[in-house]
Amino acid sequence: MEDSKADPVVVLSPQYFVRLGFSQLLSTTSQTVHECTTVEDLTNLCESIPFGTVVIVEWDGFDEKAIALLGSIAKKKGVRYIFHGAESNFCKSYGEEIGSIRGYISHEIQPEIIQATIRLVQEDYLVLPPRATLPRQQHNPAVNTQISHLDRGDLDARINSLSIRETEVLMLIGEGLGSKRIAHLLEISDSTVRLHTRAVIQKLGLENRTQAALVSVNLKQRPRPST
Repeated sequence: MEDSKADPVVVLSPQYFVRLGFSQLLSTTSQTVHECTTVEDLTNLCESIPFGTVVIVEWDGFDEKAIALLGSIAKKKGVRYIFHGAESNFCKSYGEEIGSIRGYISHEIQPEIIQATIRLVQEDYLVLPPRATLPRQQHNPAVNTQISHLDRGDLDARINSLSIRETEVLMLIGEGLGSKRIAHLLEISDSTVRLHTRAVIQKLGLENRTQAALVSVNLKQRPRPST
């Protein structure tokens, strides 16, 4: 039986409306959202949240001293950061500051992609912009999250080749759901979901589950044909 509550998420930002926006967005999920204004708030909160909790950080709101402290917190508590801010600042911070940045959310990103990014990071994927360079620290194997090389016409043909069940699995992967959750929703076994996932990745010419999630998200964003 599934857990009734998802892992908590922390929003760290000195800006009230940033914290409010994320809290309202995530209120539609089963996740508990904690708000922190300062890095010191996060330090105190880490005593009561699970190891490996995802923390969304409004990076542009903190100075170098605060960012260094965030790195220290990550090493001690295993938190996984999702960077929220300008991409240029992200690439600098990811390459030079903190190896525990696991994801990136831009200011203009759609709500459904925010939720998918959080779920993917919780599943221990890296969700990064193309310009990001990996730091020297060793991570779990990084996944290629780019799908810009895929030809849209060819991809559409490949998507049309998916079975109904494979398409259902693809759409749920795009919501950031794990195999167990998908199995529960579709009333099939976890192993069957993994088989469908492998089939989707193979048929679409992808490399990994993260690329499949991005394909799914992009499909949902396409304008519907007019009738």
